Amino acid sequence: MPAFSAIRQEVGYVSGTMRTGTLTTGGTVTITDTALISTTLPASYFVDWYCMITSGDAAGQVRLVAGYTPGTGVLAIDRAFTSTGTATYELHRFDPDETERIINAQLRQMHYVSRWPIGVFTDGD
Repeated sequence: MPAFSAIRQEVGYVSGTMRTGTLTTGGTVTITDTALISTTLPASYFVDWYCMITSGDAAGQVRLVAGYTPGTGVLAIDRAFTSTGTATYELHRFDPDETERIINAQLRQMHYVSRWPIGVFTDGD
């Protein structure tokens, strides 16, 4: 079975509501990733998205994006991370905790799906 993070990322990729990246530079209230540099996205694009640090000493911390500078790939964060040295992150359009709750609910529901094989029955014709 894949790790939960892989399931969360796949749901995000398929729905177009998540991006992953590696910090090229980081501070406690800003994140810079050259992969976010864009000439087409508006400055409001990532505002109110959730930034979740997935590795490094701030792993597991989630903050809202307060601003985005497309020309430099800088995200301004609403509250400081405890640290954001070298790390990977995920950007989510929706709260990652809520996404996790929904995925878990669906996985629990799938547990109850019948695993009996489908049989082919003839009606005697």
